[in-house]
Amino acid sequence: MGQKQVINFVHGNGFTAGTYTKLFNLLEDDYEVIAIDKIGHNPKYPVDENWVSITNELIAYIKQNSDEPVIGVGHSLGSILTFIVAQHRPDLFTKIVMVDPPLFYGPFAVFLRFMKMSGLVDKIGLAARTKKRRTEWASR
Repeated sequence: MGQKQVINFVHGNGFTAGTYTKLFNLLEDDYEVIAIDKIGHNPKYPVDENWVSITNELIAYIKQNSDEPVIGVGHSLGSILTFIVAQHRPDLFTKIVMVDPPLFYGPFAVFLRFMKMSGLVDKIGLAARTKKRRTEWASR
């Protein structure tokens, strides 16, 4: 049997790659899964406008961890980042799979652009909801 294909997985906003361990375990017989545990947390690649740095972070990670093109799989915002990287470096991928991508178009896209330009997006958008997530529970 030949070498396993490599899946590069990119997590969604507010979750680490470790959150998906059960999924990765189901794939391990047929694929090698690689993933940055916390994308956007490396000071060398800070989160910036249009995700330029984390695009570069993902490119560097794939190049460092796979000698062959990978299957790019992303969940939510990770799927959008995977798509952006594939646009810049299609040679790094055999295919991409976008799981639950947050795609916005039409009037809602115009509204989101306004929210981003005004700075309100961080107060009422996904980032605001992420900041309100529970981190402690009364019991297991």
